Amino acid sequence: MLASSSRRAALAVLLAAAVPSSGCLSRTYEIHKPELARLAATAPEVRGASVEVEQELFGSDLETAQPVTSNTQIVVIGSVDVGPRHPAPRPRPGSGGGGSGGGGGGGGGTGGKATNAKDAAIALLVLATFGVVIAAAVEAQRYEGTVQLHPMHPVHLFGYDGNYMIVPLAHLDPGIVQWSQRAVIRSNEGPFLFLQRAPLRRRGLTYGVHFGVSQLASADGTKTSGPSGVIHVGLFPGEKIGLLGTASFAWRENLVRQTLYEQRYGIELQAMPLAADIFHAGVYAGVGLAWRLEDGFSRGDDRGLAFSGGAQLQLDVNTHIALTARFGLHSGHDEYLREATFGMAVY
Repeated sequence: MLASSSRRAALAVLLAAAVPSSGCLSRTYEIHKPELARLAATAPEVRGASVEVEQELFGSDLETAQPVTSNTQIVVIGSVDVGPRHPAPRPRPGSGGGGSGGGGGGGGGTGGKATNAKDAAIALLVLATFGVVIAAAVEAQRYEGTVQLHPMHPVHLFGYDGNYMIVPLAHLDPGIVQWSQRAVIRSNEGPFLFLQRAPLRRRGLTYGVHFGVSQLASADGTKTSGPSGVIHVGLFPGEKIGLLGTASFAWRENLVRQTLYEQRYGIELQAMPLAADIFHAGVYAGVGLAWRLEDGFSRGDDRGLAFSGGAQLQLDVNTHIALTARFGLHSGHDEYLREATFGMAVY
C-alpha cells in the first residue's frame, strides 16, 4: 500500500509541475452530506480523527471564524435542534461558489483535401492536449481524501433556507445535518493534517486525449498503420460504467505518396469492472460514422458506419487522473483494422 501511494504521489508531482499554476488553489474544503451525517453519528471528541473532504477549486465566500489550536478545549453539548436554541442562522456571506472541481475539413491550401483535413485535425489535437494537461495539472494539486482536524474546528454551514451558520465540528448533530445544504471548512482555521488521498473516482464528467497508431485501409486495398489521435468527452454515472462521445483522427501516406486521412465520430460505452491497487482493467465498445479522404485516387473518398471495441487498462495517478492504454479493433470501409493508443483521462 505504501509503495502504491508513493508511485501515485510521484506521478501527481510530475503532472503538477508540467504546467505553471495560474494561482494557488483555495483553502476551503467541502464535506459532502453523507460524510457530514457520518460525523454527526460519531463521538464528538474523536470525530476529527478522520474527515473526508474535497478541496474546492475556487473557494466559497465564508465569514472568518475564530481559529482553534491544538490546545483548544473540547466542549461537548447535547443534541440541539435547529431552532431557538441553535446558534442563530444568518444570511449567507455571499453567493458562495463551490464544486470541485469533431474534426473539421480543411479550407484552402496547397495540399489536397485529405492533407488539409489532416492539418486541421493535428491543430485540434494540439489544443485538446493542452486542455487535458492543464486540467490534469490542476487536479494533481487539488486534494480529495481524509484529513485530521481538531474536534472544535469551525464548520461553515449553508442551509436550504438560504441561511448560514458556523458551528464546531464536535457540535454537529442530525438536526444540523438535515438543515444544511453544504458544509465547508478552512484549512487555516485550526490544525489540518492530510492523511490519505482518495483512490481514483470516475463518477461525473470525464475528458481525455489519446495518441497511438491505427491501421487505415486505402482505396487500393492496402492496410498500413499511421499516427492517430482520439478525444473523449463524456459522463460516468457511477464508478464502473461510462458513456462518452469520441472523435478519432488517423492518417498515413498511400502508395502514390499522397495523404490518406480518416476521421470517426461516435458514442462509446466503457466498462471498468476490474481493479487491483492502482491498476484497473475493462473494455470499451463504440459505434459511429467514419469518413475517409484520400488524395491521389479519384474514388478514394468513402463514408459509412464504424464500430470499435477492445480492452482498456488504467493506472490510477490520483483521485481524478488516470493514465490509459487501449488495444482494439475498429471497422470501416468493409475492413477490420487494429488500433492501439495511450493517453490520459481526467475525471
